Amino acid sequence: MPELAEVQTIVSDLHHLVGYTFKSIQTDWPKALSPSLSAFQKNLIGKKIIAVHRRAKYIAIELSDDWILLIHLRMSGRLFIREKGHKADTHVHVCFEFDRNKELRFSDQRKFGRAWMLKKSDYKTLPEIKKLGQEPLDPNFTVDDFKARFRSKKGKLKAKLLDQTLLAGIGNIYADEISFAAGLHPQSSLENLSESDLENLYHEMRRILEYAVQARGSSVGEFMDAFGNIGSAQKMHYAYGRKGLPCKVCGTTLHGIKVAQRGTSFCPKCQELK
Repeated sequence: MPELAEVQTIVSDLHHLVGYTFKSIQTDWPKALSPSLSAFQKNLIGKKIIAVHRRAKYIAIELSDDWILLIHLRMSGRLFIREKGHKADTHVHVCFEFDRNKELRFSDQRKFGRAWMLKKSDYKTLPEIKKLGQEPLDPNFTVDDFKARFRSKKGKLKAKLLDQTLLAGIGNIYADEISFAAGLHPQSSLENLSESDLENLYHEMRRILEYAVQARGSSVGEFMDAFGNIGSAQKMHYAYGRKGLPCKVCGTTLHGIKVAQRGTSFCPKCQELK
């Protein structure tokens, strides 16, 4: 599933469409559209894109007349900006057509992705948005805020990194990478982490995510940017997907376990269980 860095990469690419106007929508999977295809046809056509931003793993495309097109890519969703007539992309189930010969193609092999058409005034009250927690890269999110937020919770480290009501946008890839960088076993109990552990965790979280955004995401699984290019953050993965391989730091074989129903890789030597 695309996570914070991958979604931010798509959002950055979609800025190329600011100023474009929707002309039509075509789909062979109307279940992906909420509330309905007819609502999209009625309220999307003729609207101009005025801004694009991200909230957690959601892509919010702000439109004229105070409308928002909200998209979540889920497990296998991809968005491609194409010239009309460009060769077909695989698994495209929704195609947004613009003026100036442009298209935005929503490809989704597993058909889990969703798009919502809603008024801007309803955006923050949408249940999926309202429940989201703190943005990890918010410049106003301080280490003291982070410590207070984590001190109020109990549970296992990785499970809390994945908790979207606590921190918004971190998924399986970066939870593994952040845990490794902080030298903490993913099953460490939050109540056992020291002040220095939490400070280090905060700084490593920011460093890992900032690097991943700069590297335009991790191209594992289906991820590509909106122009069909791959990211490079995966080249610096130390933990994610490396079960059975030697640790890049100490050479110890990485172990694999399940944490919060997610496959998890970690180094038993570099990552201390607390």
